[in-house]
Amino acid sequence: LDVTGFAAGGPRYGGYLEAGNVGPDAPHRWRAALGGGFVGDSVLTRRQYLTERAEFSPGPRFRAHQSVEVDLNPRWKQQLGERAVDLSAWSVGGSVWLWSRWSIAVGMDSRRPILMPEQAGLTTRPILDRYSGLYLSSRVQLTPDLSLRLGGDLRRRASDGDLSRSWDLGLNSTRLLEAPFSGGMHVLSYDGSSGSGTLADASVATRLGHWGRFEGGVGMGESRLGTPMSGASSLADHSQWMRAALDLQTGRGAWLNAAHQWRGGSSGNEVTLELGYAF
Repeated sequence: LDVTGFAAGGPRYGGYLEAGNVGPDAPHRWRAALGGGFVGDSVLTRRQYLTERAEFSPGPRFRAHQSVEVDLNPRWKQQLGERAVDLSAWSVGGSVWLWSRWSIAVGMDSRRPILMPEQAGLTTRPILDRYSGLYLSSRVQLTPDLSLRLGGDLRRRASDGDLSRSWDLGLNSTRLLEAPFSGGMHVLSYDGSSGSGTLADASVATRLGHWGRFEGGVGMGESRLGTPMSGASSLADHSQWMRAALDLQTGRGAWLNAAHQWRGGSSGNEVTLELGYAF
């Protein structure tokens, strides 16, 4: 399950149980999942968490969803003033197809960042702002294989009421160059008092028979800290990255995912290996 947290270094364990009636002939389709896990990126950033997500489709044109994420904080976080059980994130929203090729999604969510490694050694509790906001997106199916997505959100920081904005544009294809490849391009821009920036990436994926999938991608970004003073320019940070991943699976049973990501600058290389079992 997708959760807030760090994705580099250390082990990650988890699992989930899912129930629902996803048959195409069901008049009201629904599914719900309960999950939990442990992220041991280091002694400083480890997490224990529980998640819950539910989806409901009363008809072929509408879908609603709701999710909750709860942190079970270890003792060192409690010594910094954190609660043993803390609501780290929640969301609620839905989407509707207005016409056969055009859909709109709207929702609201709230997320509270977890402690950063450099904050763990402080004797006083760090200020961890909660960000809540609204999002709106629209998807247009240009052709049976090609779709365009445009979205944006507006978020408010709980401590001072500061507002931040972002928008993103994506183009995705399920079939590239008359070959069994899929891929897409994505651009994200954000702006707020804490900083602004733009990210862009592109990826391509292909099936490897009935047992695997390969994915590769490249990206680049630019970020600026703070809001520049009138007539002055803020310092910009540029980054680039490349990623390759191999996903091996045999339907029900064991599956393996291996990925390598290279990032320009101080973050360097990142290698991840995931092993799981579906039953």
